[in-house]
Amino acid sequence: MKMTLEAYLRTGLSGFPKDGIEGVASEWMPVAELSVTHGCLWAGDPCVCDGEDGCMIDVPSGHYIVEAQGCDFDGIRIIGRARARLSSASDVSVGEEIGITGTDSAMIAICDMGAVDAAVAGDDAGFQNVIDGFDFQRFGMIQFEMNGQIRIPYVNSGFGDGSGPMFRLMAGDDCVGIELDFICQEPDQ
Repeated sequence: MKMTLEAYLRTGLSGFPKDGIEGVASEWMPVAELSVTHGCLWAGDPCVCDGEDGCMIDVPSGHYIVEAQGCDFDGIRIIGRARARLSSASDVSVGEEIGITGTDSAMIAICDMGAVDAAVAGDDAGFQNVIDGFDFQRFGMIQFEMNGQIRIPYVNSGFGDGSGPMFRLMAGDDCVGIELDFICQEPDQ
């Protein structure tokens, strides 16, 4: 049986690794499912969730799987990478870097920004009130209703605040998602 992200993180130690300790990547573990209806994926700080911040890319509309890859530094376990991939794409590889995204909240969210904007329908203050009052964990789903359903999966970002690259996730020549690197590991090509 595959380990869940919750079990992976729960069995790890907290803190920062000693200098010189190399991280060991885990298998990819599911975080959430996401329906992309507006043909775009956005990644950025969930506390500043708008198209002006973060990084956004056009992708095919469809059903996506959001996954996280842990990184174990001699017992200290963090989330080292995250990705969202079209559920029908199983044989994927990391493509070109498309931008940088970051966080000041030690979390990164992935969402269909077009769907979020449509559901918010201009009530930015109401949206921000929900986000500001949300009880964030190490990973999860921000889910609530405004002018439509809002679903925003999120994960802790490596060792905390900062920025890192966002890559195209490819299936052959087709972009089928995004991959985010929180600790600047070499991506699997």
